[in-house]
Amino acid sequence: MDIVQDFESSFLRKLVYNEETQELIIHFTGNKEYIHENVPADVWLGFKEAESKGKYYTANIKGKYIAEKYLPKSEEEKKED
Repeated sequence: MDIVQDFESSFLRKLVYNEETQELIIHFTGNKEYIHENVPADVWLGFKEAESKGKYYTANIKGKYIAEKYLPKSEEEKKED
């Protein structure tokens, strides 16, 4: 099940975390979206609660988990056609 958290931040717009798969989707400002794999729940909770999302991301997530540009399912299906 996905947990969705919206933010009013200069760094990001929304976080989506799946506890089962440990996937974290980050919707950055400027319409950039990335999915990070194997992110433990404690890292997700720390990110969600951090006063500075940008500092937390840089210190605890960026470069530490596999990340790729996120494409919603409908866009992935279009690319396959």
